[in-house]
Amino acid sequence: MGDYPYSYDVPHRYRRRVHREIYWGRVFLSVFLISGIISGAVLFVVFGRDCGALSGCVPAKSYVTVPAIAYHYVAAGTYSTKAEAVKSSLSLKNAGGAGYVLSCQEGFRTVAAVYRSSADAVTVSARLIGEGVSAELYSVSCKAAKIEIVSTEAQAKEFAAHFTYLCELFDSIYRIVLDLDADKITESHAYMQVSALKTKVGQKYAGLSAYSDYTAASQAIFAYSQILDLLSGTLDYAFGTSFPVNLKYSICALSDIYTYLVTGT
Repeated sequence: MGDYPYSYDVPHRYRRRVHREIYWGRVFLSVFLISGIISGAVLFVVFGRDCGALSGCVPAKSYVTVPAIAYHYVAAGTYSTKAEAVKSSLSLKNAGGAGYVLSCQEGFRTVAAVYRSSADAVTVSARLIGEGVSAELYSVSCKAAKIEIVSTEAQAKEFAAHFTYLCELFDSIYRIVLDLDADKITESHAYMQVSALKTKVGQKYAGLSAYSDYTAASQAIFAYSQILDLLSGTLDYAFGTSFPVNLKYSICALSDIYTYLVTGT
């Protein structure tokens, strides 16, 4: 018996065999938990890199700030009906002006040009009046606005960047108009620059299509679609017989599009 005098040496044939019962519920629960952990790890790796932090991926209420901007128009006249304004705009285009018809409280204005600087608008208006040409100043100010949305932090930043770009797009074409008027660039060069801007606008428009359910995105998408049509028309000489007139028309239309985007009027 060795060192254990009170133990019994049970013969092998009498030893009890232990049968363990399998609890299938516990098995399924374990598999489910392991699968959940693996799936969560994969999702974190895939989406966590795009969002920067997992908390930034959770949709929450936020605000997109639309930049403030002011436009200063040199108008050739104000009319009670749009038909009268359109008729007048044709002669304005023939004289080298934009010939854009702008809706206002008084009716419809025919616009010769639009400027970011009020001083530039005053100077041009005074020169035209001195030459015996009818000219009046008209300014529109768009205060910075906030659009309430429910989105992830990354999407909110993306939407804000789109509104900033739409605001800056006017300046891009405005510089082309100034350079062309000052003979710093040729018409063919200006045409290529506008064509490149159209391509970029198209890319941004396509990138926003996945977010069309968001208020901020849908407003930007609508603006992009209008601008694409506008730039296509500019490149096709749809708004006048010369490319400089088409450019002046396009920046007037851009200012109108952005004003509506910010104010809704």
